[in-house]
Amino acid sequence: MKQAVTSAIRILCFLAVLALVLLSLDHMLAPKNDDGIYDMELFYELPEDSVEVLFLGSSHAYCGFNTGVLWQEYGLPSYVLAGSQQPMWNSYYCLLEALKTQRPGLVVLEGYMTYIDTPYRDDSMVIRNTYGMRWSKTRVEAIRASAPEETWKSFLPAFVQYHTRYRDLTFADVLPYQGEVMYEHWKGTTLKFHTEEKETPQVADVDGRERLQERTEEYYRKILALCVREDIPLLVVVTPYVTTPEKQLRFNEASAIAAEYGVPFVDYNRQYEEIGMDFLTDMADDGHLNAEGGAKFTRALGAYIREHYGLPDWRLTTPVSWDPVKAATIRAAWDADADYIYERLRKGE
Repeated sequence: MKQAVTSAIRILCFLAVLALVLLSLDHMLAPKNDDGIYDMELFYELPEDSVEVLFLGSSHAYCGFNTGVLWQEYGLPSYVLAGSQQPMWNSYYCLLEALKTQRPGLVVLEGYMTYIDTPYRDDSMVIRNTYGMRWSKTRVEAIRASAPEETWKSFLPAFVQYHTRYRDLTFADVLPYQGEVMYEHWKGTTLKFHTEEKETPQVADVDGRERLQERTEEYYRKILALCVREDIPLLVVVTPYVTTPEKQLRFNEASAIAAEYGVPFVDYNRQYEEIGMDFLTDMADDGHLNAEGGAKFTRALGAYIREHYGLPDWRLTTPVSWDPVKAATIRAAWDADADYIYERLRKGE
């Protein structure tokens, strides 16, 4: 009997050690990036009901929406839950996941990806836009929506997708925070400090419409319907970039669909003068605002939000549900994010 107990203990110890080794290997080998995976992982660390403005979308979102500016100048704790080329189906499931712990006063969906004309993105984008999620029914459904029927199950055993990364491992892979913008109090904003001079797009007079790709429209409508059903204000925004008349046709259609749900749609490619947009100084490349351009744009967006939604200044107002410790923790976290962002803006790097 004693020998059997001893053997059982040894087996349990072996399994425990094996589990720790596998978890450590999984941590080291798992993709680490700041455009889909890491922002979701950090999102889980936020105190419940601490995000007043939740941003969703693609790289246009994390380059355009500056969480430090919204906090420093408007007192709005915001978070950018975005990923590279994030299609509407991934934005939808990110929203579902976010609502498990947050009840934002406003959701802002960046609408650039309403233009896409393919039913799926490539494998790397599936990984970026789903692998930051914790295992749940939502993650499985997100993966299933992200890949064709014949391949989506191959993304469920995540280790299979990235086990060959051992060839590229560095010491940074064992650290908790890493990368240019991946710091402890990061709220999802990416700052690009290079500038490319661009010609100002001429799209103000584009009035036609073109149907959205079928799956894009399906999940776009799901986002609109979810926010209406949950009574959460939603704003759809297209950030300034080097757009084309052809893409504007899709944005016009997306605007018309939003109107069906009573959701505002603001296309800032039609408001360059109003926000002081200068394509000679404010762009990092054709698609993305640089750091100064993003700060400028966010100030204009913050003014719009303040005027139309009347959200509280969290620096001055303490919700009844907060205790003093929670209030201090939340303010300190967004103060740290803003301090980091403004210091980098000041240095220009």
